[in-house]
Amino acid sequence: IQMFASTRLRELIVHGPEAQVRNNIYVSCIEDISSRTRTAAGSICALFGLLRQNLATDLHVLTTNHGLTRLMIEELEFTNIAEQSTSTSSSTNSPARQARRELLLAIINYEPSTITSELGTRLWHLLVGREARSSQNRETGWQILNSAAKRSSSNIFVATCFKEHLPMLDPECYTVG
Repeated sequence: IQMFASTRLRELIVHGPEAQVRNNIYVSCIEDISSRTRTAAGSICALFGLLRQNLATDLHVLTTNHGLTRLMIEELEFTNIAEQSTSTSSSTNSPARQARRELLLAIINYEPSTITSELGTRLWHLLVGREARSSQNRETGWQILNSAAKRSSSNIFVATCFKEHLPMLDPECYTVG
């Protein structure tokens, strides 16, 4: 269902909702994600689907005015814990996981200044450290970090990761990434 809905959303967004409607949807999605409802995964898909239309402007508003950076890091933390406690792993290619990865990458690329020192340390551990909970999650985390590093060598978050966090990474967390 999520795959079907994501595909239809991409088709509809071409005709795009007006700014006020888009903003109302953003706020609704943010509330849903922060409440950790059963539909939060769908809200992540919808949020990222809409963001693709006006990525730079809308992402800035969502990260600075609505705390999207902190929310996505908390959501990743919650998802990693939930995966470990249920001993199941959602498909790495599910629309929600893809949208989550793309959203985190967009935040790292376009709004790195919203990743505070505390949030940056948490994100590092969630992406590639012990909090990633599996080698598969760490590989995905490295893909995100490596993509961001390729895009900009002056990204403050990426620079901090490689200068401060990488030397402290536990050997048990090493992966091909």
